[in-house]
Formats: sequence, structure tokens, C-alpha cells
Amino acid sequence: MSTGHIQILPAEKQLGDDNWGSWKEIVISLLRGKGVDGYPLGKIRRPGAPVHPTIPAEVSSDGDTTPTGTSASAEQASLSASASQIPSSISAVLPASTTTSVNSLTPSLEEWLLRDAMAGAIIYQNVKDPAVHGLSAADTSREMWVALHGKFDRKTEVVKGLRMAELRSVKLDSGRNLLKHLDDLARARARAVDAGCRVYDIEMIGIILQSLPAAEFGPSIIALQTKAYAHEVVAELRQYHDIVYGREPAPGTGNNALAVAGRPTCSNCSRFGHGREQCFARGGGREGYAPSSWRPPRGKEPRKELTQAARDERSRQVQTALVRLNAEAAALAASTPTAPTSTYEMNHGAAAARPPAAAYAAFAAPTAMYVLGSDDEADGMDIEGKVLGF
Repeated sequence: MSTGHIQILPAEKQLGDDNWGSWKEIVISLLRGKGVDGYPLGKIRRPGAPVHPTIPAEVSSDGDTTPTGTSASAEQASLSASASQIPSSISAVLPASTTTSVNSLTPSLEEWLLRDAMAGAIIYQNVKDPAVHGLSAADTSREMWVALHGKFDRKTEVVKGLRMAELRSVKLDSGRNLLKHLDDLARARARAVDAGCRVYDIEMIGIILQSLPAAEFGPSIIALQTKAYAHEVVAELRQYHDIVYGREPAPGTGNNALAVAGRPTCSNCSRFGHGREQCFARGGGREGYAPSSWRPPRGKEPRKELTQAARDERSRQVQTALVRLNAEAAALAASTPTAPTSTYEMNHGAAAARPPAAAYAAFAAPTAMYVLGSDDEADGMDIEGKVLGF
């Protein structure tokens, strides 16, 4: 197996001050892919120096190791006679020269040095600033790993708690900001994972649903609890935003997730029950025509000039309606034959004196009163004397 290539992570993935958890998982994966993860983890220890066999020199009786005279000749002949046996004797003592697999637990010293250097290079070259973290290129991979653990593991649990608290604190205020909210949740989850947290999908689904305002997403929260994966929940919420806030949904998707039919939401103020054309808030089709009891959303207060213009317009409408209705009433009275027109005249005669009439309104129409400009959201706001309801 070749171990010549060392994978260098992108700069944003290399070890910094706040991504120890995710970096550790990535580097262990790289080490395992090369078969050398046992070296920094301490599973494969450095073997001792090999012991090479040596042939002891003959020592004479006087302690001199250099034979002389007749004795030397005899010893030389003896050595020459046994010379042919020396190679076989050495072969019997030396171990067979074999190459172990890259992940062998019993490498030779030379193999251990080469593979440990490979593991150390993977660690060292994927740290943004090795010297800041106390690393040296001359360290073994185990020394590098222990140094990094000693620096980061002590604060990891605290950082993990802070990152999870940050993730759970992301809340949505209005459905109009749903897309940005989902992006914020994704970034907060990534930061938590970088710190070493394991945010599984089932937990992330709960965090997403708890971050939504119940007033707007109540039915949706119940429906989305059955999803098994976080990306499914995110896809359904994005589709909801597209449907409610005016974007075209993806072809063929339809509205198979959220019950939005029958509950129109205003694309101007994000409130339920009306559309933009009927909205009283700033930018709505009826801006300035709100009843006195209506309270605008924050930041969507109607412009004062439009409010005054709407009041003037309503006043003109009322006056016009009064003139028209009085004319219709007079025309109707003129076309009606003289006859008892009330129970009083039928009982007392047309010439009988009638009690004085109480003053009620500016006119008395014989037909039902007209209601101008009424809609489902108006609450009967009165104009100057409360003659007509709007």
C-alpha cells in the first residue's frame, strides 16, 4: 500500500482554536485511510534496536587476541576449514528479511520510523499554526497527538455546552424571516459539531420545531414531528415559505406538508386572515383605512398623510351616500299613493294629531341602510357621528 500522498485539508478545516472536535474526527479518518492511525493513538509502539549477531574472536592463553607461531597456523587452518559454515550459521541467527503490512502491530524499526513519520506529517500539515500549539516537525506522531489533546480536551466540554446553548437559543420571530432562520440554525449546528457535539437528526428536528412561533406554525409543528431526518423538515419549511410568501414552489411538489389552504397570510404584514390588498399596515392596499381598535405590527405603522387622506375620503363617501339616499327616499315617497302608511294612522286616522317625533338621524330611509366599503376585517369604525359602518 502506498503512503506517499498526504492529504492537506482546506484552510477552514485545518485545526484552529474552536474546531478541535470536528478536526480530530477528520484527521483520524485520514490516518485510518493510510493505515497508520495506530501510531498517534499509541497502539503501535516503537520497537527496540535490532541485535546483530557477531562472531567472537579467539583469545589465546596469554590474553592476546592475535594468534602467533605454530598455534597461529593451526588456528588459521581451522578457521579456513570452517569458513564455508559461517554464512549458514549467520543465516540461522538473523531473522528473515520481510516487509510487514502498513498496519502491522509488529513492524521493524525502519518500518516504524517511516510510518510514524507519515502519521506525524498528516497531523502537522493540517494544523494552521503548529508552533502556536506546541508542535515540532521532529516530534513523533504520538507526541503531537498527546500535546493537542492536552491543550484542547480540557476546554472541550465547556465549549460544547456553550455551542449547544447557542444552537437552542436561535428563535424565529416572523414567518417572513423563515429562510434566514433556517440558515442561522444550520450555521449554529455546524459550530456545535466543530466543537465536538454530536447533533443527531432526531435532536435537530426537536430544536428546529421548538424555534418556531406556535401562533403561526402550530399545525405544522404537529405534522413535522413525524419526520425522521432534519433535511426533510427544512425542505418542508422552505416550501411553506414559498407558498405563503409568494414564491413559486418547485414544479410538482404541491402542498403536501403544511395546511395553509384556508388560512391566508398577508405578504405585507405576515398576519393571518387577509391578503395584501386588504392590509391596513404600511404598504398594504388599505393603508390608512384601519379601524380605531386596530394595532399595526411593529415597523409597519401607516403613514400619517395616508391616514388623514383616508379619513377625508371616507368623509366624502359618507356625505355622498347621505345625499344619494335622501334623494332616493324623497323619490320613493313622492311615488307612493296617499294612504295610511303606519299603524298609528290606521288606528287613529290620517288627520289625527301625532305625538312629536324623536330626532334620530339626518334622514329616515324606507329601505335598508347601505353599508359602504365593508369587509370581514373592519370592526365598524364610525365617521363623524357614526352614521354608516365601515
